Amino acid sequence: MTNLKNQTSSKNQTPNGNKYDLEERSLIFAKDVRLFVPRLPRTIANAEDTKQLVRSSGSVGANYLNESRELMLILTAIINKAL
Repeated sequence: MTNLKNQTSSKNQTPNGNKYDLEERSLIFAKDVRLFVPRLPRTIANAEDTKQLVRSSGSVGANYLNESRELMLILTAIINKAL
C-alpha cells in the first residue's frame, strides 16, 4: 500500500502541493485498495467483501467529482441570473 506519510508533507499537502485535495486523495485511495486486495487470502468470505471494497473505493472519487460538477452548474446558473 502507498504510504501517504511518505507522499505528503507534515502540513497535510498532497504530492501536487494542494492542501487537502480530495480529488487526488480519493484517487490515491482507490489505487491503494487495488494494490492491497490481491494480498488478501482467497476465501469465500473475502470474495464478496473485496469486490465491494474495490467498488466503494472508486465511488468516493466519483461521488466527489459528480457533486463538484453539480455545484459548479448551480453556481453558474446563479451568477448568470444575477447578471
